[in-house]
Amino acid sequence: MSTARRRPTSSRSTWVLQQQQRQPRLQTTFSYDFSDAPLDDVADSSFAHESIDCIFNLRVTTGTSPGIYSPDDDVTRAQMAAFMTRIYESMTAITCDVVAPPFDDVPDGQFYSDPVACIFGLKVTTGTGPTTFAPTDPVTRGQMAAFLDRLFVAVWDEPCPGVTTPFVDVSAERFYADSVGCLFALDLTTGTSATTYAPDEFVTRAQMAAFLARFYEAAPASLRTARRALLTGYR
Repeated sequence: MSTARRRPTSSRSTWVLQQQQRQPRLQTTFSYDFSDAPLDDVADSSFAHESIDCIFNLRVTTGTSPGIYSPDDDVTRAQMAAFMTRIYESMTAITCDVVAPPFDDVPDGQFYSDPVACIFGLKVTTGTGPTTFAPTDPVTRGQMAAFLDRLFVAVWDEPCPGVTTPFVDVSAERFYADSVGCLFALDLTTGTSATTYAPDEFVTRAQMAAFLARFYEAAPASLRTARRALLTGYR
């Protein structure tokens, strides 16, 4: 059983109640846009159909080519960087700063060059090594949990809650243990079964859409700061 250690809450229901009792910081309500995306390879019966529609309408994705989303393909770290940059900008109405990363394997001029610089600046990633990002590597579910946990901090400007999860395959010693507790607290995941999270499995583009759409939906009136609304007029 994994115990996320960041905050001594006992269940996600406790954290949800705390959030409901908080003073809203930004009077914004986020909801899905279910307008059908013009993607021919996303079946109406797919579990991720509405999530893919959501991130398409948010301009988080345009697909892998015109009319194609490739839902069963694994998400690469380069694609993940692009997705997270766009969801951050969509939720905050702020263009992400480009901070030069130290990664030798991220050349200028690639679709992921600026997104990698963005998430490096947001401290969503530190790379796979001091000078590597590994943009073509697939993303595991454990890594995805860590990315979304850090993205929560970048958007909300506070730590993601830590709760106990029922997942026997998430060791408390692993780097993603707290992060899986974060996703579980936010209702971003219920695992691959009642007691498993499968942290070493790769994330498909369909699953990524579901994670991102739920992350977007999980951001109610407690988004980042009222200061931002006052400065930018963003509502």
